[in-house]
Amino acid sequence: MEFFSQTYVALRGPTGAPQNASDTIARLVDRLSPATLLADRRAAVLALKGLTRDCKKDVGDHALPGLLQVLQNDAEVDADIGKAVMETLNLLCEVDPEGKEGKEGRELALQHTDAVLANEGVVHAIFGLMGDNNFYTRFGTLQFLATLLKNRRHVVQSYFLTAQTGAASVIATLEDKREIIRNEALSTLQLLTTQSPDIQKVLAFEGAFEKLFNIVTQEGGIEGGLVVQDALMCVDTLLRFNSSNQNYFHSTPLPPTLPSLLLFPPNLPLSEPAPQPFALQFWDAQKENNVKCIIEIIGLLVGGKTGHGDLESVIFPRLLVEIALSSNAPTALKTQALKLLPSNISPPTPSSTSSSAVGFSLPSLILTPYIPVPETNGEEWDRLEETSALDVLVELGLSGEYGGILNHYNQAVNSAGGEGTWMGDLTKDLELRAAAVGVFENFVRKEGVRTAILGAMVPSSEEGENRQPRSTPLLHALSVAPPSPNSTPLDPISVTSTHFACLLFAHLLRGSPEAKKLAKSVKPSLNANAPQTPGANAGFFVPADGPPPPAQAGQTDKEEDDDDDDDPQTLLAIITENLSLAFLSRSRYQNDKVGEGAIEKRIWDRLVTAYMSLLATWLWEDPGATREFLECGGLGVLVEPINQISDELDVLIPGLCVFLLGICYEYNREPGEITRKTTYPILTRLGVDTLIGRLSRMRDDDRFRNVSPEGVVFPLGSDKGEIWFDWAFVDFWKSGYYTVQRSLSTSPDQLASASGQSAETAILISSLRDSLRTQTVEIESLKEQLRQLQAQQSDRAQGGKDSEELQTLRVQHADLQQQFAQLHTTTSTEISSLQNQLQSSQTELQAAESKASSLQSELEYSEEKKKEMEKEQEDLLVLLDEVTGKRKKDKQRMREKGMEVSEDEEEDEEDEE
Repeated sequence: MEFFSQTYVALRGPTGAPQNASDTIARLVDRLSPATLLADRRAAVLALKGLTRDCKKDVGDHALPGLLQVLQNDAEVDADIGKAVMETLNLLCEVDPEGKEGKEGRELALQHTDAVLANEGVVHAIFGLMGDNNFYTRFGTLQFLATLLKNRRHVVQSYFLTAQTGAASVIATLEDKREIIRNEALSTLQLLTTQSPDIQKVLAFEGAFEKLFNIVTQEGGIEGGLVVQDALMCVDTLLRFNSSNQNYFHSTPLPPTLPSLLLFPPNLPLSEPAPQPFALQFWDAQKENNVKCIIEIIGLLVGGKTGHGDLESVIFPRLLVEIALSSNAPTALKTQALKLLPSNISPPTPSSTSSSAVGFSLPSLILTPYIPVPETNGEEWDRLEETSALDVLVELGLSGEYGGILNHYNQAVNSAGGEGTWMGDLTKDLELRAAAVGVFENFVRKEGVRTAILGAMVPSSEEGENRQPRSTPLLHALSVAPPSPNSTPLDPISVTSTHFACLLFAHLLRGSPEAKKLAKSVKPSLNANAPQTPGANAGFFVPADGPPPPAQAGQTDKEEDDDDDDDPQTLLAIITENLSLAFLSRSRYQNDKVGEGAIEKRIWDRLVTAYMSLLATWLWEDPGATREFLECGGLGVLVEPINQISDELDVLIPGLCVFLLGICYEYNREPGEITRKTTYPILTRLGVDTLIGRLSRMRDDDRFRNVSPEGVVFPLGSDKGEIWFDWAFVDFWKSGYYTVQRSLSTSPDQLASASGQSAETAILISSLRDSLRTQTVEIESLKEQLRQLQAQQSDRAQGGKDSEELQTLRVQHADLQQQFAQLHTTTSTEISSLQNQLQSSQTELQAAESKASSLQSELEYSEEKKKEMEKEQEDLLVLLDEVTGKRKKDKQRMREKGMEVSEDEEEDEEDEE
């Protein structure tokens, strides 16, 4: 009753006369003076809190200084007044999240925030109140601090660094057993540490990592709720873009906790399979979010420049591979795990000193994949045969998640239900497969890896007999022929598989003359050794508890005999034929703009795009492959779609045809039936300006323009999408665009680019680049070691450590500097030598090209002289024939007139008859 009486008196005033809001606020402000009783000040603050909702501006203009004075003087003494003043100040500074107050309300809240932050002592008092164990005081302080951080984060962060009790108070809130306090502390911590490396360092060394992981453990790990997610997000914020905190985190016993939270043993040897409780788990949305945060943290540690132990080079990368390739984790988590694998995932070499290099190779890592049993809602799973991680990765790219078994099952269900129209692949599945292709691209960056993979596809000759290698799923997807016109309908799933196969094979060839040379010798076997159609039974996807499907009786022997009789085609010839067949089938739907015909045409367009993208990569700077493509009829395949355009909006396929035609014209440098001179009239007839226009319009197509390093899936609406290009091809197309453009307008006797280097020169350049890259990595590693030793020396000198250890470090420092100097000298010498070799090779190449041009001119001159002589001989024969005929007529007239004809002339006449 006393409280209400005091409040009533404060509002009524001494005379009891009616008052407006301004008068009331003025009287309440007077009662905030330190000269009044604490109870009066408490009553005044509560009254002002009630008026703040309707009279925010008046309260802020008149009462804000008094409220801040109460905050500094009374909040720590009296919990009730502390709670009231915090809530009042929060109302004054809070921006309406729904925006009902409009722009004026936001500006007013920011104005009040600036008034609060004008005094550094006020902010320090707020940080001090966070250490108060009273529930309402601590909770109100956290809420008010969060509001200030949302409005003026940088100012609050600068005050935090000068507050004596700031870090200790924040850590104390993380240790609070009350769930509401702890949850609010996590939200405030995220705001406080955002984009502030200094605060992140301070809190990390105060024990924030340990407190956050304690919260995760107490809440049940990845099975916990939103609190676990918030705690893990705080850990991520403390580590991201902060190498100092990453170093500190590596020095703590916490990193092994990350795989343990995912049920993956942190010390599991590479020779042992991952435990089944890790591979097969039950998932919900919150658990997926929690695991996503853990994977992000692992990706930071794997991709960072700190940490050189087995945990970062073996355990963490293997964990990401296992999640992506041999678990039942949600598709989004698998995609994320693949994207976070380090870019230098190629097999390690003795000279590899990069801190993020993976300590194992994908072919050597053995996985145990699982596939779901259809119609069991993910509750039953089949364990498959053990296989290498590289095989699973390629199969994932070709067939999709779980070997494409769910795609085939869903397609069968839709067909049975009358929903046979294809509306695109699932976006999440395409993103996963694109991520797998990206990992494969990183894996084959080294020349030795490419040649090893392609060498296994080339027939080997042993004891005089050619042995055909077993066909791989990759080769099968590349060489399988599309359905011919008027036959079975086109399978969109098969088209997507072929498309990804083209992307994978293009990564093996791009920028590597040696790889292209091997690829020209690949002759796929399309018989018994070929794998099944992508799906549950494709490749290695065979249940572990069942035998592989038996071959049909007599089929293998018969087909092997057929192989002996017929020399198989090269892969390049097969792809060219498939492209021709795809264009032929596509022409049936040329005029369809809507309906199933338009959808069918779009699917054919994707298949044609896949083939031409691969061929463009293959033929670039490869005259031998270009000649083979032209001899297989490639010129006619490209010219017809350019010449016959029924839809002006269709710019993608004609643009690709022009691009590939320009490559063929530019690199058609070997003798053959189709030369640059025979191709040039075709370009002239099509119109060079027309060709260049269609090539340039291709850049404006959304399917090409929307491709970026971050995403390659073209959305179709809802959760469906398509794949048309990957970023590697788009980047290649852009870099070669002007070369192709110049080539189209160049005469046959000239070359548009100076890139006509020999295979030996290209190999030399590639070797030079690899050498520079390797030595650069070694130099960076030595620099990092030097920095670490310098830091250790500084620490030991400041700490007064004994001089013997310091002397040892100095000796090590000097040795490293000497090694660095030697390596720098060696590198410079090797670079100079390689540059001289390159210059010599280029000179020889120019001389050879000049000689070849001269010989070509002489050959053309000889051919022209030969043609002239043949024409003269023909003229002489015609003249002789005319003279002989005239002579016969003259003899006949002479006989008729009784004139004598010599016997020699008669004999000659008889001989002629």
